[in-house]
Amino acid sequence: MPEATAHYEQALRIKPDFAEAHCNLGVVLMRQDKLQEAIGHYEQAVRISPANAEAQGNLGIALFRLGRIQEAIGHYEQALRIKPDFAEVHNRLGAALLQAGNIQGAIEHCQDALRIKPDYAEAHFGLANVMVQAGKVQEAIGQYEQALRIRPDYAEAHYNLGRTLLNSGKVQDAIGQFELALQIRPNYAEAHNDLGGALFNTGDVQDAIKEFEVALQINPDSADAHYNLGAALLQQGKTPEAIKQFEQALQIKPDDAEAHYALAVALEKTGKLEDAITHYEQAVRIKPGFVDAQNGLARLRAIR
Repeated sequence: MPEATAHYEQALRIKPDFAEAHCNLGVVLMRQDKLQEAIGHYEQAVRISPANAEAQGNLGIALFRLGRIQEAIGHYEQALRIKPDFAEVHNRLGAALLQAGNIQGAIEHCQDALRIKPDYAEAHFGLANVMVQAGKVQEAIGQYEQALRIRPDYAEAHYNLGRTLLNSGKVQDAIGQFELALQIRPNYAEAHNDLGGALFNTGDVQDAIKEFEVALQINPDSADAHYNLGAALLQQGKTPEAIKQFEQALQIKPDDAEAHYALAVALEKTGKLEDAITHYEQAVRIKPGFVDAQNGLARLRAIR
């Protein structure tokens, strides 16, 4: 990678308006997560060669990864004006439109990608993600399954299919998909966390705890995994340990109403009523319609 960077930089010293070198250096920098530097070179490439669809598309990717969604959409659209059958850009534009809340547009571009390239696993995956947001669960499941028929080692598709199945109440099927994702990517923290959640739903609290702990070994900054581990420990009656996990979740994600509520419940169990009231209040402040938190707060205020 350093050799490639040096090669393209040398080419640009000799010929500063070499659009292809700017574009290729952008690719190298983006792989190193140097997104701002990559954007600078992609911008140079499209300034020199505005009809370069690949540079327009790559600039869209870098902007999307920085959360600059509307700018990314503009460059994806420009790439498609230049090259209308650019399947990868149709798929990426679908993902950006989904982020922007344009579900119908996202569906249309994912479908365009599949019209151009029917065996494009990533476009089936992208369309499935859109269908989840559209509430079309069975269509989403079908698209994830199609992605996996094309690419059985697609860990993200196994994971997202597992989440969709879990949300549909198909817990055992979800467990199977999370396990497949982890066979492919053993360090997939989100899959460990959600596998733990599914196991917890079956009553297998001890194995759930193991999965939450693995998730936190991989990603100690996962507020969800801290919260889930706290819930499982609380279920086992390990209240002080649960409190520590809820507190860590809130350090990472201070406006998590569920974590404030769970911490309030745990503190109430230990007799720390004033602290419990504080966290019930926080839960209600963040989520005004949180009935359980309102009830807990009213109960403790009545005995204050």
